[in-house]
Amino acid sequence: MDIRHIAVIGAGTMGSGIAQVCATYGYTVTLIDVIPEQLERAQTSIRQSVEKLHAKGRITDAQRDAALSGIRTSCRWRTPPMPTWSWRQWWSGWRSSRRFSANWTA
Repeated sequence: MDIRHIAVIGAGTMGSGIAQVCATYGYTVTLIDVIPEQLERAQTSIRQSVEKLHAKGRITDAQRDAALSGIRTSCRWRTPPMPTWSWRQWWSGWRSSRRFSANWTA
């Protein structure tokens, strides 16, 4: 599977951190949040963090540029094509196997 574009839902501390790391390593990222102000705060935080890491020599010029240009923001969720794997599929499979195991051992 060749992943090129990552959507991160929620522009809080964790969401913006995930978006930053993914963009730093060359992925195109869409950061989604229903609150426009949160997206603005996330962009400011990411910019400051990236510049700080670059100033300390922890990331290269190319990584800095990728992180600063690789993140798009959106306040709307557009349904993407169905993924080949999802958390819901894993969870459903895990629950089914637990039910089977419980019945098997009883």
